Amino acid sequence: DAYVTFTLGGHSEFISDIEDITPSSNFLKNNTATPKRKCYSDKTRVARKSLDPEWKEEFRLDVADDTLLQDEPLIFKVFDADAISNGDGSIGSVYVDLNPLLMRSVVLSNSHQKQDHVIDGWFPIFCPIDGVRGELSISVKLNFIGDINPFRDSSAGVQLFPFSSFDCNSGYIIKHVFGFVEELVVSEDPEFEFTGNFRMAKQSHERRQTLMYLLDASVRRRMCKKVLEMGGNAVLGYYQSFDMEGDSGIVGRVFGTCVLIEKKDKKAKLKREESKSSSRKMDSGHEGSENKGGKSNELTANKYHLTE
Repeated sequence: DAYVTFTLGGHSEFISDIEDITPSSNFLKNNTATPKRKCYSDKTRVARKSLDPEWKEEFRLDVADDTLLQDEPLIFKVFDADAISNGDGSIGSVYVDLNPLLMRSVVLSNSHQKQDHVIDGWFPIFCPIDGVRGELSISVKLNFIGDINPFRDSSAGVQLFPFSSFDCNSGYIIKHVFGFVEELVVSEDPEFEFTGNFRMAKQSHERRQTLMYLLDASVRRRMCKKVLEMGGNAVLGYYQSFDMEGDSGIVGRVFGTCVLIEKKDKKAKLKREESKSSSRKMDSGHEGSENKGGKSNELTANKYHLTE
């Protein structure tokens, strides 16, 4: 007997622990109070007596805060209803990062294209103790309410590339290079202290897994905001790392090169190619006419010579 719960947001205790770090200072404590974000949650019905349960249910979330979609993953948890009474009915979890969906939505909206923004597929159900325990079919769709793109003023429009240059066939060109950009965040490690309780160990594993997702999204969004402030829209040579530094906690670092990129104009390229091909045809036609004229002159000269 299984059912699925999903949540978006509600991790203010993690967000408040995430601190900014600058290379010129030690770990700085952020004394400002972190506002509580709204938590969205719901659950499916219980699929009775089935080892291959199907729910086929739809849910709708009306989210107004775009930073919530960028910083928080959509978490699905599969539970065994019969094991809930024992205190540990969790089978595993699925984390869905919404940033690729937001990035795709921004690119299409900027190009004035109207398409469905969907993340769809089978995702592994992961348990921090037992590993992968199955798969869950999930479809997440994003719809804008109104004609205005709500992510135009956020960091969702910055593209991240792990390579340092573009291929000539990539369709992008670099208009300007602004320079080096970096960001660091840190939070306490929930598994730093040892616990001998099996259930507590599983909970601490899940807390660390959630924290890693939050650190990843937070440090990336903060760096992308710096990129927008510098006037760029992409990062080349993007690199991200996480370090377990004991008492200091988990440190997330990202850096790269802030650049301004543009897409190549395909229509202009086609026009240039057409003009080149037409000019080649004209040149070949002109050469052919010259050759014909030369042959007629030679024939006339030979004929005149024979007559004499």
